[in-house]
Amino acid sequence: MDTYHIAEEQVSLGKRVGGAFAGAAVWLLVFSAIIRLMNGRWNSPIALGVGGAVFFFGTLLAGSWWPPETPRVDLEVDDDEIRMVWKRKVIRKARRERVRYVREWSGLFGARLVISEHGTVGTRFFGRVTVPRSLLAPDHYERVKAQALSWLDNSKK
Repeated sequence: MDTYHIAEEQVSLGKRVGGAFAGAAVWLLVFSAIIRLMNGRWNSPIALGVGGAVFFFGTLLAGSWWPPETPRVDLEVDDDEIRMVWKRKVIRKARRERVRYVREWSGLFGARLVISEHGTVGTRFFGRVTVPRSLLAPDHYERVKAQALSWLDNSKK
């Protein structure tokens, strides 16, 4: 049995600044709409700018002082099952004889291998084992991928 420790990467400063900026923009839109509905007129642009700046810097400081805890998940791979274990509890698993979907998804969060006991549509709604490509060594990722693909070929027979 092979065990791989998967820990999410720390959020970069650029992503934190972008998130704080987006949050401040949403706050400004919502707050100005509420003021418009309550008073019947738009609020002062200076007041909105100061409020947005306070929200922006407050979000950055709070994110720096209390960073979010990154979840640590163990990926256990053996001859019968691939499991995601969090705090010694199995949260997701894919058994060899029931694998029906193995694909590589790439998107906003990078490439990842998706293994599921459900079909194409069921994978999105009923759970899947996700293996991020960037968080495993390339040879480990390819080994898990090859094993899952061999299970998929065997389960179709």
